[in-house]
Amino acid sequence: MKLSVHSLSEAGGPNLLPNDDRVYTAASEGLFVVADARGPFYGGWHEPVRVEAGWQAIHAAWRIESAEPIEERLRRAMLAGNAAMFAGGWPNVAGAQQHPAAEVTALAIAGGRFALVQVGNVRAYLARAGTLSLLSNDRAVAQLRELAEAGLPEDLLERLATRVLGLAPEISIEATCGPVLPDDVFLVCSDGVWRHMAERELAATLAEAAPEVACARILQGARLSADQDDRTALVLRVKAKP
Repeated sequence: MKLSVHSLSEAGGPNLLPNDDRVYTAASEGLFVVADARGPFYGGWHEPVRVEAGWQAIHAAWRIESAEPIEERLRRAMLAGNAAMFAGGWPNVAGAQQHPAAEVTALAIAGGRFALVQVGNVRAYLARAGTLSLLSNDRAVAQLRELAEAGLPEDLLERLATRVLGLAPEISIEATCGPVLPDDVFLVCSDGVWRHMAERELAATLAEAAPEVACARILQGARLSADQDDRTALVLRVKAKP
């Protein structure tokens, strides 16, 4: 199978810090990562540049040859990324240790299968045969429902992640996996996109457009919102080799 991939990322508005979304790809190795560095909900603005250490560790671990299933291989790589980010902490002005933290979703494709690991609310979708499926961790959604029942405001819940990479020395990570078919299209996007684009709009765009065009249309649609969150979309289309 042949993979065609494109990504676009932009800062949400002039009143925010520079874009803290990140896209990392190793297309020849079938590894694609979108990260959203987290901000004040976790004890101070984390420097987005320090997310690089997490990507380097994820990539290095993914490249280690192994006979283990693709989902376990990716899960192990994400654990390595978490450890690398947690080790990169620094003391804040109060003397407490801070850590570079990010919501990270990694998509891997190898041997005719895909694996997805989602830590946080960077979402991934699969468009197949006219149907768009959300490849998400329902456990995080359930936790958010519990918080809603406890009375947290809805606008805060939309932005709140129940897990982030790099904030703690250990983290529970689950993987989603399945077969890859010709004409499958994957979308990995930050909350600056999926909170403002209806799934029917995403499905129509992914079904009709090449990855470059799809990314541009998706960001254009998300840009219509008054929200100033950063916007990132990575689109990957699977083609049968001629």
